[in-house]
Amino acid sequence: MNKFVGNVTSLTGYGLFYLLKISPLLLIVFIGFGDKFLPTPFKETSFNTRSAITNVLSAEKKPDHLKNTKYNNKRTDQIVDELSK
Repeated sequence: MNKFVGNVTSLTGYGLFYLLKISPLLLIVFIGFGDKFLPTPFKETSFNTRSAITNVLSAEKKPDHLKNTKYNNKRTDQIVDELSK
């Protein structure tokens, strides 16, 4: 019995190590190509993840974030404009 338990734990350990070793590759395949071959819930998750990463990495400046229209603080807006130049 002890030999059986030892073999199972060693197989589990090796399987876990192998999974951790190839997990970055699986993650890249899931994000990059998952929406082409996975079923619907995973397809949408893959597409949304890739879209979110693309939006974060795109370095578009959005000037509306620099304006403080809620409190109409003109001095702070002027300082922000000077620092952003």
